[in-house]
Amino acid sequence: MKPKLKTIFAIILVLFLVVSVSYMVKKELFDDPSKEKDSTDTSIISETPDKSQPDLNTLAKDAVVVYYFHGYYRCRTCLTIEAWTREAVVSGFPDELRDGRLKFLSYNMQDPVNEAYVNDFQLAYYVVVLERIKDGERKEWKKLEKIWDLIKDEDAFIKYVQDETRICLERIEE
Repeated sequence: MKPKLKTIFAIILVLFLVVSVSYMVKKELFDDPSKEKDSTDTSIISETPDKSQPDLNTLAKDAVVVYYFHGYYRCRTCLTIEAWTREAVVSGFPDELRDGRLKFLSYNMQDPVNEAYVNDFQLAYYVVVLERIKDGERKEWKKLEKIWDLIKDEDAFIKYVQDETRICLERIEE
């Protein structure tokens, strides 16, 4: 290949790269995610209620709610966190789920209907939150922030969520 053709080819490749990166940055910064189709894989999503509170009728009087708070844009990591959290809850606590002492919910924290959760749980990013309910009222909650450190280790992630959920479940007797 002649030097002039190599130069032209290199310029075309660089222009393609610049245009591609510019498009991705523009889309991420300026597009309204509420107008995009939800990229959620519904096979791993629990119910996503439209109301701003969990359905207390399906919970025992003393219970624990495991929430996963996500946004409109669902990257692979966000979907993995939700799937692993669901797996931790379903595989670790089938009896508690069945009798209403435990519930798993997934909420979009960017949806205005869930603004109360964002404020109550002081949410600034996507996270798993455990909420202990006693006599039908919130008694305490805890953000499981360590999930981000464990995102490359599924077994450790699931163990962490199960250990924290177990501690919270044990406290509903208090």
